[in-house]
Amino acid sequence: VDLASAERGPDLRSLAPRIESVRGRIGGVAGLLDDPSVQTSLDHALFMSTGVATPDADRAAYVDWVEAQLQTVTGAVSLPDEFRITLTTRSCTIPVNLTNNTERDLQVRVELDSDQLEFPDGDVLTPTLPPGTTHLDVRVRARTSGAFTLDVTVSSPDGSLVLDRSTFDIRSTAISGVGLLLSVGAGLFLAVWWGRHWI
Repeated sequence: VDLASAERGPDLRSLAPRIESVRGRIGGVAGLLDDPSVQTSLDHALFMSTGVATPDADRAAYVDWVEAQLQTVTGAVSLPDEFRITLTTRSCTIPVNLTNNTERDLQVRVELDSDQLEFPDGDVLTPTLPPGTTHLDVRVRARTSGAFTLDVTVSSPDGSLVLDRSTFDIRSTAISGVGLLLSVGAGLFLAVWWGRHWI
């Protein structure tokens, strides 16, 4: 069978980096807004930008439109810039305030990371944020006393769009069971030593 002749397609080298950049974030916007029609619309615009029949002068405009739609979710959720808290017990809760700056509910992914904290409910939370400020009580357990940090990252459900990051300064004054035992032992040793010295 003779092969049909193939026409040379459009030269998309100038648009390829931009198309690749936005394609990976489209699913993030759809998940964030919990609206599959958003992904359908954005995908369609990208298909049009690479279509054989699309005039070359119009290709960049389709990509511009997709980028503009992705830009609308920039700053959609914000965390406190600075936060300091002192833990007086090994197991407690840390308040995390998430502000939804849009006028619709958002599905988000909240990742928690700290070298000295354990998270009984898991280090990834997936709350739904109504417009305004949502207060999350994050259960934590301190591995040791001292000063350390808690990194909080808010992103789209698939993690492709990072909406905000913040680092909380944590100070734990709680004494672990081993530390308490050592302290009591040291106190008893000093009491006996001083008592014998006095006698």
